[in-house]
Order: sequence, then structure tokens, then C-alpha cells
Amino acid sequence: MIERGKAKESHVSFAPLFLALKTHGLKLCLLTLIVTGISIPLVLSMGSKYVSTATVLIKAQSDNTSPIEPIEGYDSTRAQYYETKFNLMQSRVVLVEAVRALNLQDDPHYNGAKQDEQGRWDQPLTTRINHALRILKRNLTFTAVRLTQLVYVSYESPDAKQAALVANAVAQAFIDYSIQQRNEKTQVARTWNQDQLSILKQQINAQKKEIEAFLQQQGLLTFRGVDGFETEQLGIVTNKLADAKERRLTAQANFELVNRYMKGKLSMI
Repeated sequence: MIERGKAKESHVSFAPLFLALKTHGLKLCLLTLIVTGISIPLVLSMGSKYVSTATVLIKAQSDNTSPIEPIEGYDSTRAQYYETKFNLMQSRVVLVEAVRALNLQDDPHYNGAKQDEQGRWDQPLTTRINHALRILKRNLTFTAVRLTQLVYVSYESPDAKQAALVANAVAQAFIDYSIQQRNEKTQVARTWNQDQLSILKQQINAQKKEIEAFLQQQGLLTFRGVDGFETEQLGIVTNKLADAKERRLTAQANFELVNRYMKGKLSMI
């Protein structure tokens, strides 16, 4: 029994397979022909699709070539910062800037409008922008690379050149929007500093005028005003110090002369 079992285990029979193919071979061939015949028109009707991808680096701390401290504050250790930037890249304000940069509102493939013989559109500008924005979002994909600061912006289009233009335009729109926001914050801070400096100058000038009026009223200063007040004080102190040194030297000389006289050394006088 063991020998017969080993012989059966080492023997492979393809007879059942050939029998099944002989019985159902015609059905399999017909099914293959039907599926192939249905798929061929579908494949031929499909046009070419091109996908272009632009890579955006989200830097928590941008390069600062200015000696002025950066205005924008953030905590780069928090993941919410990158999530916020990633969602901001997909926001309407950024995509609308990309639409305007590419003039998609004037492209009949995107704006969903028609032109008359005079070149006027049958839809207003806002409607054309919204329609172009919907088509743009339909073929646009944003992918955040895990554990990195990179974001892939991909666009699918039948035209390879158009796919590259749209992907680059969306990435550039996000970069321009980020720079614009940073510049606006810097401009606001600069304006505030200039206003505070102007107020401080006005206060200083008012105080100087009050001090000059008081000094003139009291007869303390009549020729230099407030600006020469410290200089005048320094000159007075310097003159007093010189007079004190001169008096000290005179007193020391007199003391030595009297001391010698009291000791009887008249020959040295």
C-alpha cells in the first residue's frame, strides 16, 4: 500500500484538464472573443492622458536676508503648521490666482461659455472663473509626502504642455500668495513703526518747545536753547574743575613756602 501510494503521489495526470478544455473550449473561446470585441472600441475611444507634477517645499522658517526680525511667528515643531499650509494650497484664493495667471477664464475649454462674432462672452467674468475653477479641481491632485515637507501638485490633461503649465501655475500661485501675506504683515508692522516714530517726534518737539519757553521765561538760557543745555553744563563743570586745580596748586605752593619758613630755611626761599 505504501509503494502504491508513493507511485500515485509522484505521478501527475493532466487528463482532467484536457477533458475540461475539450468540453468547454468552445465556450471559453466565444467568451474571450466577446470580451475582446467589447473592450477594443472602448480602448480606441480613450484619448491620451498626461500627468504633470510640480514639487513644492513648505519651509517653516524662510530665508531671512534682512537684519530685521521676521514678523511672522510660528512654532515649526507642530504638525498643524504643515497641515495648514497643505490645505491653504488647495484653497479657493490660491486656485483662483492660478486661473487668472493662465487666463483660463478666457479659454472655452475651461470657462463653459461661448463667444459671439464680436468676441464677447455670453457669461460674466465671475461665472467663467467659477466654471474654470471646477474643471481645474476635477483634474488636480495634491499629495503630501509623508514625514517630509514636500507636496506634489499633479494635473491630468490630454495636452502634455497644458498639464505642465497648470501644475507649475498652481505651485507658483501658492508661493506668490505666501510671499504676499508675509509682505503685507511686514508692511503693516512698518506702517505702525512709522506712526509711532512720528508720534514720538511730535512729543519730543513739543517737550523741547516747552523747555525752551520755560528757560527763556526764567532767563536761564538765551542763546543755545535746549540743544545746548547739556553742552553748557559740561562747559561750566570743566571750568570749575580747572579753577579748583589752579587753587589747589596755589595753596600747595603757599603751604610748602610757609613750612620752609617755619623751619628756618630762609636761604631756600
